[in-house]
This record gives sequence, C-alpha cells and structure tokens, in this order.
Amino acid sequence: MSFYFSKIGVHHANVLAAMALDSLSDGAWSATEFQSSLKDPTVTGLFVHHSSDDRTSHGGAPAAPDGFALFRIIVDKSELLSIAIQPNRRRQGLGTALLREVVATTRSAGATSLLLEVADNNSGALALYKR
Repeated sequence: MSFYFSKIGVHHANVLAAMALDSLSDGAWSATEFQSSLKDPTVTGLFVHHSSDDRTSHGGAPAAPDGFALFRIIVDKSELLSIAIQPNRRRQGLGTALLREVVATTRSAGATSLLLEVADNNSGALALYKR
C-alpha cells in the first residue's frame, strides 16, 4: 500500500476542523484554532493520502486527505500538536506512515526529539506511538 503527503496551508483550516470533528473523540480544534496555529512559522502541517492512484480520482486534482498531522519545530525540539486519521481509513497504515513522515521531517529540520502527548484512554494513539 502506498501513501503520499501534501503540505497544509492556512486555507485548509475548515477542512482540518471537519476532519478533527470526525476523527477525534474529544479536544477537536475549531477552524479558528487551526488558522491561528498554521500562521505560526514554527508550525508545519501534512495531509496523508491513500495511494498515489487517488491523485487523479477527481479529474487530476488531489483526492480528499485521509488524515493530517500538525507539528511544531523550535531549534532542536519538535512537538506533535495534532494527528488524526479518518475513521473509515484507520488500521490501513496511514497513521504509521504519517507519523514516520513527521519524524523524518522534524529530523531533517534539525530536531533531536519529538514530544507526543496522549490521553490515557486513547488506545489507538497509544498503539501508534508505541510502534
């Protein structure tokens, strides 16, 4: 199974808010919160898409994203701010691929650590982070 990633911009705030509402049991950010975060130059966002074949499923336009991650890089430290995979796309390797891309991106920017915070009852995230 293959995946591809695309950069998130401030103009994606409404898409992110809708995805967060669908994907996160609690603590979903609003579009305004996503906009504010994405205006911060230390914050980067990535969408993950399922298979490169999806790129042309809409007349050449990229298919709707299956998940996203927002993270911050400050000097040699990074922090995962939010990560979500659409419920109907879970257990297909998207979360693992997205987290690996976040790690690779933060490392290439000079970060030597990545802070992950997760609620004790979020079994899906705990399983992902343990990999």
